[in-house]
Amino acid sequence: MSLEAGYAYVMGNLTRDWETKEIDTKNGPRTLYTCGLAYQPKKEDETQWVNLTIWPDFDNGSTDQGRAVSDGSHKGVAVIARGLLDQREYSKDGVTKSAWELKVWQIAKVLRAPKAAGGDHVQQARQANVPQSRTSRVENEAPRYEIDEEPF
Repeated sequence: MSLEAGYAYVMGNLTRDWETKEIDTKNGPRTLYTCGLAYQPKKEDETQWVNLTIWPDFDNGSTDQGRAVSDGSHKGVAVIARGLLDQREYSKDGVTKSAWELKVWQIAKVLRAPKAAGGDHVQQARQANVPQSRTSRVENEAPRYEIDEEPF
């Protein structure tokens, strides 16, 4: 399976920490947030590398989204990103190569069940001091919530 240009969701692991990049535009300087993502839909597929870019808010120039994402994620974190995917070609050492770029509109961390030796997710969660209500779904019980905790 390969990527196709257009609107896309891409899921993978961040390959480096977020960096800021200043560019000059006709509306003045803008701060972009950039990072890389390793995308591999199936184990037998070749890993594809995608450059992620978070642009400032179009209406007001705010970089709040980029700053929040940068502060909340780092190299190795699994994310799913939605945006406009584009492919560009470049030449390196006389060889034409291509690169994928995603202009990120939305991005979120991917939550995964903790891994434990022998597959005992419940025991690992207990050792990590996760409240029982967080592990009860694994034990096929109805979840229990604290009074001040919302169920979503």
